This record gives sequence, structure tokens and C-alpha cells, in this order.
Amino acid sequence: MAIPAAARQFVHGFDSPAVTLGFNAFNWTHEIAGAGAPELSCNLDLGEIWTVGAGSVGTAILYFLTLLTRNFSGIISDGDRVKRENITRSPIFVNADVTRPKAAVAAGYLKGCGVEKIVPEAVALHESRSWDRREAGRP
Repeated sequence: MAIPAAARQFVHGFDSPAVTLGFNAFNWTHEIAGAGAPELSCNLDLGEIWTVGAGSVGTAILYFLTLLTRNFSGIISDGDRVKRENITRSPIFVNADVTRPKAAVAAGYLKGCGVEKIVPEAVALHESRSWDRREAGRP
């Protein structure tokens, strides 16, 4: 939901009319929402988000998510390191990140955006301490 909403901003620029749009992620359609549509605000609290994989898709989601809100916490689990080809496929990786752990780079990006509680784990999810120690009801 965050990606189409953020992408919509670039269609008309940031001075687009203030209308509420409803996006359908099943058939990728959108329409101007009628009365009673939920309003999203920058105070939206998303709670705890676990990101499994900080490659091109994971970092794109995190990038667009920070355009919607920074009011969330989470864990980023990825055992890979940034490779040169990753810098053209991710909105947050730069040349200086090559050879650094993807989880650490993504966590650093989020912290730089103002997301305070992010835990990077440079391992696969099944090797994660957070996964092993999670309580019932957590992701």
C-alpha cells in the first residue's frame, strides 16, 4: 500500500490535489475514495515490522515506508553483504556500502530517517536470535 501511495506523489509532483485515493493491491487499480475512507497520517503507528531480506525489494519497501511514516520499530534479517550490482537495484545502497552487511546498511538508513528502534541481524531468519527468542504473538 505504501509503494503505490508514495509513487502517486511523483505523478503530479508534491503539489498534487489533496484527495484520498484508494488502492487495490489485488488488481493494481486506484480510485478517488469516497466519504468514510480511512485517512492516513504521518502519525500512523505501524508497530513492529520484521523485514526478512534487505535486497532490492526489501529496501524499496523500507524506503517508501519512510515516506509514509517513521513510527514503527523492527528487525531486519539478512545474511548477505551488499555487492556492486545491488547499488543499481536498491534505493538506499551506495558504492560505499559494498561489502557491508545488508541488514546493517538498511538499519543505518532507517535510523538516519528517524526510525529509532531497529535491530539489524546479519544472518538468515532461521539463525536469528530474535526469531529463536520470540514470544507467541510476535511476528
